[in-house]
Amino acid sequence: MKSKTSIIPFAIIGIVILTCTAFSFTIKNETISRDEIAQKYTWDLTHIYKNETLWEKDFVWVEKEIIQYKTFEGILGASPKNLLNYLQFDAEVGKKLGLLSQYAKLSRDLNIQDKKNKERWGRIKTLENKVTSAKYFVRSEILEIPEKKLNSYISKDDQLQIYKHLLNDIVKTKEHTLSKEKERLLSLSSSVINVPSNIYFDLQVDRKDPSIIDDKGNEIILTGNNWEASKVSFDRSFRERAYKAFFTPFMDQKNTYASLLNGRLQAKIFEAGMRNYNSSIEASLSPNNIPVSVYNNLIESVNENTAPLHRWMSLKKKALGFDTLHSYDSYVTIFSSNDKEYTFEEAKQIIVESLKPLGAEYIRDLNMAFNNRWVDVYHSEGKAVGAYSSGAIYGAHPYALINWTGTVADLIELTHEMGHCMHAYYTGITQPFVYANYSSFAAEIASTTNEALLMHYLIENAKTPHEKVIQIEKYLNNARDIFYWTSMASEFENTIYEKVESGEELSSDDFCEIIKDLSMKYYGKDMKITEEETYIWAPLRHLYIVDFYLYQDAVGFAASEQIATKLIEDPAETEKYLNFLKAGSSAYPIDAIKLAG
Repeated sequence: MKSKTSIIPFAIIGIVILTCTAFSFTIKNETISRDEIAQKYTWDLTHIYKNETLWEKDFVWVEKEIIQYKTFEGILGASPKNLLNYLQFDAEVGKKLGLLSQYAKLSRDLNIQDKKNKERWGRIKTLENKVTSAKYFVRSEILEIPEKKLNSYISKDDQLQIYKHLLNDIVKTKEHTLSKEKERLLSLSSSVINVPSNIYFDLQVDRKDPSIIDDKGNEIILTGNNWEASKVSFDRSFRERAYKAFFTPFMDQKNTYASLLNGRLQAKIFEAGMRNYNSSIEASLSPNNIPVSVYNNLIESVNENTAPLHRWMSLKKKALGFDTLHSYDSYVTIFSSNDKEYTFEEAKQIIVESLKPLGAEYIRDLNMAFNNRWVDVYHSEGKAVGAYSSGAIYGAHPYALINWTGTVADLIELTHEMGHCMHAYYTGITQPFVYANYSSFAAEIASTTNEALLMHYLIENAKTPHEKVIQIEKYLNNARDIFYWTSMASEFENTIYEKVESGEELSSDDFCEIIKDLSMKYYGKDMKITEEETYIWAPLRHLYIVDFYLYQDAVGFAASEQIATKLIEDPAETEKYLNFLKAGSSAYPIDAIKLAG
């Protein structure tokens, strides 16, 4: 079903396309200390551990218990009791390890410059690697149990039945599971495989934010936060300065980033080859039972339907009165209005109102999250930039990191992350530990459904026709970023993997050339691709940290548009959607999504 809000933008924008004039946009340039922020706008990490002493106690417990994995080696298939005892022991270790990691990561991101936080994060990553190495034999031993015998174990033991989906999933991976010794060696290599990711993160910590002159003539430090804000400034020269300044550090270190990206590619290709997958993309999608055809169909479909994006870029160039449209022009509004600024309190109320189609239960729990310090709101010295949800960790509620500046982009980002948080919360309180997580494929539907409902609310509740077209323009920009841009990034990722898998060696210039060709294809002839634009691969953290992730944003956007329309039109759809949010990993993601209708 086509969303009602998705079929009207171009006609309405065309009516008022000649009304735009120039206004200035103020960039906030304050960096405040954490002590200056009201407590209610900060995370309360005591919800995970009351104090660091308790964190250390759990750390020591896991460290001591690792040796117990050895006691299960060679006996998993001997009896249903042995198998159950192992699964329950591993769950206990996993619960504590999850809490330890969550606390360490969140503490680190509140001040990435703090040495103690960084050391704690390093310790927990080492501990995780030790646990992974200690249970190298498990998958191989389970696969040595004849399938008929394994099914008999499950059918005769009520407690083992909880693990049925997990065990069946392991059986499914038989052809990609190695001998015990090879699994041990591969587990030991995990720390080496993660080196490019770790170095990439350290580079972001060490990177010095550039100083530039803003649209008011003031000297500012261009952080990740105010760079996003600069994109909507009406001062074109400032937009250009900010755009070039942001990419300069990446261009100056282009060979370093190219080496890191190549290292990541080679590591994942090695891992996929060791596990007998035909390609890296198959290795990434297979654990979630997602066919490679889903990825390929997305790229093919978007390639066949770039005309709307070309038209939008053409309209934007005409409306702004430019001979040439650059990437740094593509976010500024074509209408004679500044972005409305929102306080965080206003944003919360808008989000609550917009998500009412999700039902009273969802709204009740969303308010609980807002009122109990699940969100760290304002940027402070040393705090990680951007926004994220901490995801599902059994035994603790999720947290959302935001760096609030008051723009509508922040409003959209907040509802996006709260979508993730509520998904994690419902999964955590519904599923047992073994299924109290979910795939990123399903996760992006939970977040983008919130966005779709928010955009519908903003458009439908605009007070004037002029305000309505402004909101529609924001909807278009959102669609461009989530659907088209992530599809382009996904095509880039698949292309570079295919080239390296075929034996090619890629330099920074090669990465830039591939991006340039894709940008021209996606954005059309009216967008001029500058040198800076070709380096967008360098800061794209997904390429270094998680493989073949971004396509899920585009697929999620397409699915969430249909889901949001159903929720708005039929309250009976709410229960189906909540069933999806509560499914966790008890089903493969495509099957879980079917629960939402």
